Amino acid sequence: MTNPSSSYREVAPPSAIAHLIGAFWHFSAPDFTGESNSLIQHLVLPDGCMDIIFQYQRSSNGGMNNPQLTFYGSTDRFNLFAIKPSTEFVGIRDSDRLHCVTVYPPVRFLQDKAGSLRNNANYSSTLPR
Repeated sequence: MTNPSSSYREVAPPSAIAHLIGAFWHFSAPDFTGESNSLIQHLVLPDGCMDIIFQYQRSSNGGMNNPQLTFYGSTDRFNLFAIKPSTEFVGIRDSDRLHCVTVYPPVRFLQDKAGSLRNNANYSSTLPR
């Protein structure tokens, strides 16, 4: 469902940090879709990993508009995202080993302190039973 003029690139990390980082990646949405203000539909498949994502919109003078930092994942379902034209995403995907260390202790802590997260569909498959 990705627009044909968008681009995605993934780069393996150096071996010295491969135990922490699964991949670096970049997604670039096209400047326009042919219709003014139309959104690009992009399908993201579940991979069981967490990502740290920096996104921004390219400005006409080469600058950045609306910068955001997002932590995304781990999901057990695909998600369809509506992306504005001229949006750039730069991500760091965790390695499987890092995911097990960094996700479960905070989730257990939050579960104890803020109630059960098991009812939240995005977290239901990642919580140990």
